[in-house]
Amino acid sequence: MTYKDVTILQFQRFHSAVIHHGFSFDDGSLLLANIYEIGMEILNIFEDVPIAESKLWKVKYFDKRLEKYAFLLNSLPSDEWVKEFEFNGNIYKVKQTPDQWNTAQFVSMANLTKDRDKIMDVVHIIVAVMCTDDDSHVIQRSREFQDGLSIAIAYPLALFFCAVMLKLPPSTLRYLKARVK
Repeated sequence: MTYKDVTILQFQRFHSAVIHHGFSFDDGSLLLANIYEIGMEILNIFEDVPIAESKLWKVKYFDKRLEKYAFLLNSLPSDEWVKEFEFNGNIYKVKQTPDQWNTAQFVSMANLTKDRDKIMDVVHIIVAVMCTDDDSHVIQRSREFQDGLSIAIAYPLALFFCAVMLKLPPSTLRYLKARVK
């Protein structure tokens, strides 16, 4: 299993669980006890194993079941930019910069990316906005993306907004807003 096999929703649930249990993606800090707590969450997310059930397993069996998910705690998805992708038989082109967006997309992106800590929670909507000109389809498409699109496609887009767009100086943001108008 790799990040290509992980849906946006699964990653969102995993991301929420590791933050809840004190793991920091920035410094990789994790206590041994938290590994098993997060491991129970991982098995619940990816295999639908109730936490109450996995709590009763022997450590050796638990470790064996969790082995294929080690990549989740040892690395992050690739940050290689995605320009287009195929999903459910359709090709989606990612409008990468604000000068390619219509006004509705710009407003949506400004609202969705206000809080860096919430970007992963709404990454499916961000991807839908970046790929959809008609905002009446964004919510439906975002749900489809959340349930079935790989985080390997969505992660670089979220990272872009966390690392770049939120740190742009106000003068650049004013320029981009003026270009959109």
